Amino acid sequence: MYSALGNENPTRQPVAISAGTLALDVGVNLTNGVSVASGAALAANGCYGLRGEYFDNTFPSDQTTAWPTLGNTIAGIEAVLAGKTPDLVADTSSFGTAFDSLANGEAFPGKYNGSVDYFVARWKGKFLAETAGSYFFQIFADDGGLFFLDGNLVVNNRTGSGTTTGSTTLTAGLHDLYIFFYESGCTSRYGIKLATLARAAWSA
Repeated sequence: MYSALGNENPTRQPVAISAGTLALDVGVNLTNGVSVASGAALAANGCYGLRGEYFDNTFPSDQTTAWPTLGNTIAGIEAVLAGKTPDLVADTSSFGTAFDSLANGEAFPGKYNGSVDYFVARWKGKFLAETAGSYFFQIFADDGGLFFLDGNLVVNNRTGSGTTTGSTTLTAGLHDLYIFFYESGCTSRYGIKLATLARAAWSA
């Protein structure tokens, strides 16, 4: 028997595994103890791509889609999210290798592939630059998104529904990646295109 405990149905109660294997999806926390019977097992599922955290009712309804009070720094974003608990934690496997939520946001995980408004998402991970050089990023966001590498803002898309570009010079190796997306209303979409003289890859 193999059962999975996902972030959409987490538990704060003590967990007892009497037989088979209980698998924990990304972001599930068991905070009140786990007992595992002889012959049973507890497994943690791995994370594909970036770790994503989704927060409901975070975009301020009195702001325009440019959200000017947010600022342009990670510190400003973290101030908005301070004290909030994610409503969903999920990896980016649903976005595919192209990191695209598709035209109507249907690749967003869970309920966020529907008609949820005023939510934000924060994705963290590593970007692998296989060779040193200049990297060019094109971001489509509806409504907005900020793209950081090594703490530096590379793309600032506050168009409401459009494309913004940016570039940066990277050394070969892993670089800290931080992406913030916000949705004010109607259709939500986020997509990234990468161009460089050398092939690049995402790394969790």
